[in-house]
Amino acid sequence: MFAGDIVLWSSGTAIPDLESKLNDSLTALSNFPADLRLHFNPSKSIATFFTTNKHLYNYQPKLRLNNQDLTYEKHPKYLGFILDPEFTSNKHIDYLVLKSRKRLNVFKYIASKNWGADASTLRFTYLTLIRPILEYGFSIYCYVSNSVLKKLEQVQLSASRITTGPKHSCPSNIVLFEADVQPIS
Repeated sequence: MFAGDIVLWSSGTAIPDLESKLNDSLTALSNFPADLRLHFNPSKSIATFFTTNKHLYNYQPKLRLNNQDLTYEKHPKYLGFILDPEFTSNKHIDYLVLKSRKRLNVFKYIASKNWGADASTLRFTYLTLIRPILEYGFSIYCYVSNSVLKKLEQVQLSASRITTGPKHSCPSNIVLFEADVQPIS
């Protein structure tokens, strides 16, 4: 059996104390599942460090599991969300934009002028294929700067333009209205 998606964390101001607490917890965690025949794989486990202190952004905690050092990862991915030690969500949003742009290429193919789907089918396709990607983790990243959210809005605007077919000079609010799509922010 395997165990996954477990998070251990500790908060405080003294880094040596935090490392000590976490290493004690990792030791207890590795001893716990022995009778259940569960094993934690150190090579699939990572360590990261979150702080608001800019001088410590590059600090790498020294944590061990089963007598092996854990790999440090600055931007770990947990349940599909890329965590950011600077709390900006930039990496996660860049990932969402990249992933949704790939699907947007499929969307363009479906909307081909010669034989493509009608506007209502395209809208439904957008809402089921691309929009969920743009919204994933929104409750966490909804407080990011407008310039970062604009990246997501651009993908949505591109899909809306493909759906409705207006000229590029048409204002974005009209394009979104015509596509019957709510703004992301």
